[in-house]
Amino acid sequence: MCVCCVFFGLSVNTLQFVLYCLTQLHSAYIEIAELLVDKDPLGAVDIYSRFPTTAVPTFDDAYIFGEIVRILFKLEAYDDPRMLSNLIAMGKVMGFGMITLSLAVPLWYLLE
Repeated sequence: MCVCCVFFGLSVNTLQFVLYCLTQLHSAYIEIAELLVDKDPLGAVDIYSRFPTTAVPTFDDAYIFGEIVRILFKLEAYDDPRMLSNLIAMGKVMGFGMITLSLAVPLWYLLE
């Protein structure tokens, strides 16, 4: 096994331990997902989806919602159940006009 693979595995495991200890830390979720997004994009979505949401989401929460939506759009996983819920959550924070500007796809496809 190459040194990079060992380091990659250690860093993901270390950051997952941080998630266990500090569940509200946005940057830990973002760092783990950034490590996974190239090799395992759905794994990155799974990490982002583990982030605990609050009743009143913040702009930091909206970043995570937006990353989930971005990755799923890139994978063309339009029917993934996480797509619509995170798209709505991002819209609640950023405004629904922002969604139509940032995503160059027809939203009617998701609402059918």
